[in-house]
Amino acid sequence: MRKTLALMLAFTLAGICSMPSMAQITSISGNVRNSVTGEAVSAVSITVKGSGSGTFTNGNGNFKLNVNKAVPLTLLITSIGYELQEIQVTDASQFVQVSFKPASALGQE
Repeated sequence: MRKTLALMLAFTLAGICSMPSMAQITSISGNVRNSVTGEAVSAVSITVKGSGSGTFTNGNGNFKLNVNKAVPLTLLITSIGYELQEIQVTDASQFVQVSFKPASALGQE
């Protein structure tokens, strides 16, 4: 009986201690579109500045990113042929709309 009670207490304590770590996951979602054509841009890299967290956009330009940091966050949006953009996220529930600017590097050698 004593061993069972100690085991139940240990599991309860472990569950209570792990709750705060799960509560700090922030989910950010959004869409990336070409600023000139308005078309969705796929395979765009989205990373959190100062963190190793990141993801890529799907074929429709949509992304969802789960991070262990609280807002405000800065997202770095990069892809070949486009300018690097930094987007501030101040509300995790807001849908992030990114108007991605094509780089004009052709002929500038």
